[in-house]
Amino acid sequence: MSIRRAFAYLLLPALCLAAGVASAASSATRERARANALEAQKAFVAADRFIRGWWDMRDTDTALIPENLRNERVRRWTPENAAADNWPYMVLAARFVNRPFYDNECRRTLADEQRLTNRLRRLPDDFDLLTNAFVEPQINHARVLFGAAEYCKDGLIPLAEILGPETPYFARMRELIDDLLAESKVETKYGPITAADHEVNGDMLQTLTRLWWATRDARYLDMAGRIAQQYLLDAPPAQSDRLRLRDHGGEIVNGLCEFYVAAKTGNPDLAARLRAPLLANLDRVLEVGRNDDGLFYNEINPAAGEVRNKGVADTWGYVMDGYYALYLVEGVDRYREATRQALAGLAKYRDYKWEGNDSMDGMADVLESALTLLRWEPVDAGFEFCAHTYNKMLATQKASGIFEGWHGDGNAIRSALMYAFHLTQGAWIEPWREDVAVGAAPDGDALVVCITAQKDWSGRLFLDRPRHRDFLNMEQDYPRINGFAEWFTISMNGPVTIEILNSGQKEVLKDPPQGIPVQVKAGRPEYYRITTDAKK
Repeated sequence: MSIRRAFAYLLLPALCLAAGVASAASSATRERARANALEAQKAFVAADRFIRGWWDMRDTDTALIPENLRNERVRRWTPENAAADNWPYMVLAARFVNRPFYDNECRRTLADEQRLTNRLRRLPDDFDLLTNAFVEPQINHARVLFGAAEYCKDGLIPLAEILGPETPYFARMRELIDDLLAESKVETKYGPITAADHEVNGDMLQTLTRLWWATRDARYLDMAGRIAQQYLLDAPPAQSDRLRLRDHGGEIVNGLCEFYVAAKTGNPDLAARLRAPLLANLDRVLEVGRNDDGLFYNEINPAAGEVRNKGVADTWGYVMDGYYALYLVEGVDRYREATRQALAGLAKYRDYKWEGNDSMDGMADVLESALTLLRWEPVDAGFEFCAHTYNKMLATQKASGIFEGWHGDGNAIRSALMYAFHLTQGAWIEPWREDVAVGAAPDGDALVVCITAQKDWSGRLFLDRPRHRDFLNMEQDYPRINGFAEWFTISMNGPVTIEILNSGQKEVLKDPPQGIPVQVKAGRPEYYRITTDAKK
């Protein structure tokens, strides 16, 4: 039977349950899926408004968006802010809610970013949109490297994680890393590295290891190995007098953990040498760096065992991701216990003033912090915290689609979509329409999906795949910053069983197509139960 014929029944109006066909999923599961659909819809609608709001603020001569909107006399495109934190999430959002924009306008911005802002080899620099010139008359080597490293880690990694390697965004990340390698001039006894600070080297470790997984290019793991040896053998973070555990510093902790996971496959001898110092550093940070609820402080003096800033880091989970990765690959149970304690501890922080002022950006970062770990440790208090924070954060969006009018707006959409994909378990629909909602709920090893619409709609339902394997060539999944969690995945090689719960019709597909044709009547939710036996 052809794929077209195999799915022809999906295009027929579904029969109601009253016809006498028993459902394979409980009514409670279906209701959870429907409720999740309505909650997820909020994020996709917000994403659509975000794209439109910021695109209206673009520089029409260049298709670049400004870093912020707070001062009309200053309009700049910056690699570390506009390119790293805002524009990539316009791209990501457009992929799911506005495909024409994704296929056209996003490509225009990328082309202009490369054409106009490349300054040192292919590395970009701050560009003044009012004068059409670089902000600084002379190249600041360290600043250019910092901007490119941030652009890779915060902007291009998530696009690679979601969209895969066969995109111009992956190619842009790889060319930036190649040029960063060529411009790395900080001497160590292990060879030159990119910088002398925690943030840039943490950014590099995370990007280099993921690029190595995806390409198996030895140059990437080699540079990451130099950085790891410098920090674990010669300049251990846990022996410093200042270690920032929030954003702009904590990257080094997670980066060292990501390198170790990769090195166990790519350079096991070096991994064995670095294991003890890595665990010693991680244990010292746990000892000094957490409050009674298990969350990390903003900044510590690990050498003296003192806390320098007792504020709670909204990015606590970015650091904890590394600990949990070590639990997965090494079985260090105390790191799992630390993760569960922190997720449970979130119950006390529902309305905490992140970054000291109830910042939307802080809410976005703490939401991601929890979500990357909840995929592995489903702690109820953590999910309750996320639901509250998600709605509180989305409430800050203005009618224009703008949140606060600076590059952190993109972070809000990033985390909102992360939460939405938890509510859909990775499923999405095409074409997207504002009145159509999709949500899902686990049903044992299966997934129940609900699609509901205010007007008749027909399109396709898509399901997530094991992206860590298919896109990044990783041997094992693990929580990582900017890595959207894989909640429910299917193999592209099948078999997948699709059952329409409203009618009981069922089909087993050995070669599932890219998207399942579906049809929904206005005001009548359709439910699908999906099971897969394929090895993921």
